[in-house]
Amino acid sequence: PGRGVSSGSAAAPPGTPPPPETVQLESLPKIVLDLEPTAFDLLLSEWKDLEEDFMSSTQQLFQWHRAHLADCTAGLNGIQRRFVDFLQRPDKKQRLVDEFVQNFNAFSEEYPDMRKQEQTKEELHQRADDLRERLLELVEAPPA
Repeated sequence: PGRGVSSGSAAAPPGTPPPPETVQLESLPKIVLDLEPTAFDLLLSEWKDLEEDFMSSTQQLFQWHRAHLADCTAGLNGIQRRFVDFLQRPDKKQRLVDEFVQNFNAFSEEYPDMRKQEQTKEELHQRADDLRERLLELVEAPPA
């Protein structure tokens, strides 16, 4: 009832083994129980060996995966630390900007009324343009 030989449309040539039987999953427990004890023990032993091999291989794979993730995480952490160090390195550009801001603020505090005059605005704009040009020169200059 649960077993059946799959019938093909073409006849098999003489001397070839018959095609394997198709077994339905529902009938598998009955077939296993009907096996001879020797065959049952052999299949059970093979199954246990396969299961043990699968489990050990899977555990090894997960160990490799965890080690790989740890290596990647450590590498990424190192890259991030080096990038932060790179960003925080002292350079001349920040000093130029700080001096410009300090001079601008000092001028504004000392001569607040002059800030509204056109000539003063032009001078301050020129100083900002000069700072921009100096910064561009520093940025575009080849590294020393």
